[in-house]
Amino acid sequence: MKHIYSKNILPYFREVIPELKIIENYGDNEYTYRIISYLFEAGEVPNQDEFIETLKTDLSVNEEKIMTLAQQYEAVGRAEGRVEGRVEGRAEGKNEALYEMAIRLLRSGNMDLAKISQLTEMPIKTLQALQVKFAEEYS
Repeated sequence: MKHIYSKNILPYFREVIPELKIIENYGDNEYTYRIISYLFEAGEVPNQDEFIETLKTDLSVNEEKIMTLAQQYEAVGRAEGRVEGRVEGRAEGKNEALYEMAIRLLRSGNMDLAKISQLTEMPIKTLQALQVKFAEEYS
């Protein structure tokens, strides 16, 4: 499969379906399933539902094995979602910590805005808005 690293393997998979049907006719469904599993693991299929539907309609792959592939798709999606969630959570946590540090530094009054901006990576305009907010709260 020379196109295994293409952005979408499905069109190339459809091209080999006639050959896979011939292999199926000889009774070697396991070989067909191995090829499908390889495509799933190594190739990219942006529309997974379309890939599974192609399997159901064009090949006589066991329904249970198709469901195993679908479960693998779900597991990959969940894992990617967890990683993405952790990354977003860490970013939010970092931003909250920097915000809290900026507030403490502003309230202390011992540091100029440029230095606070440098330490917290917050724009000076944002820090000025926080200063105004504190001034309004305490007046």
